Amino acid sequence: MKNKRRKSIRFKGWDWTELLQLEHVATNWPKLPKGFKNTNYPIHSDEDAKRAYLIREYLKHVEIGSREEKVVAKYIRRFLTVLAQQDKAWGRDEYKVYRAMASMDDFSMLRWVSPNLEFMWT
Repeated sequence: MKNKRRKSIRFKGWDWTELLQLEHVATNWPKLPKGFKNTNYPIHSDEDAKRAYLIREYLKHVEIGSREEKVVAKYIRRFLTVLAQQDKAWGRDEYKVYRAMASMDDFSMLRWVSPNLEFMWT
């Protein structure tokens, strides 16, 4: 993990793009490949495709069992909890999914977040 002072990460429970803040704790944040193209569904904007790529690549390469994985899992768990609170406040049932994801072990939770990334919003 970076030796410089870590920036505070705060989640408002808006959407998955808030996970870009994980860059603040990342040892190796990915870079977009040259000529990156938006080929993912359900992402519609090129900017969202880039954001999703960066988050997914980062989560894919966090070392299992490392201190960094524990820190990242802690922040993602906070994100899911805030997202669940927002959804429950709006009277939506999706909050149950976010609570279930937050209750998983670190490894499983990180593997569930990645493929469901773009669906995580209030």
